[in-house]
Amino acid sequence: MMKYILFFLCLGIGVLSAREFDVGILLDSRDPAYAEKKSYQKQASEYKSKLAAMKLKVKEVNADIFQSANQAEAAKYKRIFIPHWHMVFPLAAYDGMNEYIRGGGLILTDSILSGIDTDGDFKMNYTTSLTKKQKRPDHPRPGFHAPTGVVAHSSVEVQSITPLLQCPVTLGLTSGETTPMNFKMRQVTNHRATVVVTGDGVRKDQEFKAMPVVTFLHEGKGAFLYIPVNVELFFKNAFSEETLDWLCDQ
Repeated sequence: MMKYILFFLCLGIGVLSAREFDVGILLDSRDPAYAEKKSYQKQASEYKSKLAAMKLKVKEVNADIFQSANQAEAAKYKRIFIPHWHMVFPLAAYDGMNEYIRGGGLILTDSILSGIDTDGDFKMNYTTSLTKKQKRPDHPRPGFHAPTGVVAHSSVEVQSITPLLQCPVTLGLTSGETTPMNFKMRQVTNHRATVVVTGDGVRKDQEFKAMPVVTFLHEGKGAFLYIPVNVELFFKNAFSEETLDWLCDQ
């Protein structure tokens, strides 16, 4: 009898630990004025429509998902998508992101994720410490770096891309082959991530070569994936089951 009880308990644990949602999309801007902007509403709607078209089970989440007390809730999501308008988080939330991916989760983003929120308003302002100011004596965590492994800032125009790896994220492209492709994204500098795709283009009339365009950073059983989400090919590939299986052990 006891072995049957244990069997069903194990089944129950398996059900409870299963990741219930394909994607948690962080749409809570914590700024009512920003949330009312038509551009924000349009882009948020487009993201949800694209994910729905991919037959993914999606649920909106807010920034509290990364609080330590909410890790069990975060574990219900195979992936969490952080759009570009989320640039500032408390240090505890960054720690929560790392905890989530170490447990096998995948965080996808095109955000700079380098602002440390010091006053609880989730806004980039004078009370917020940025990565580039980490040497300030009042910085809350000296040596802090963006958890994605890259630093992103300003805006550039990419005119061609070159995949460095043949993998699910680059499906439809050939490794080592340069393809003309025009889009805008942040200027990216790599610190400790693996570069999947590079790009050539211009920034303020100055040419740049081999800038990181797509990168990933492994932590434990999961990963951060930095992508230009406005590029349809990368968006679809990044949210595919193949990419999830490639980067994460769930």
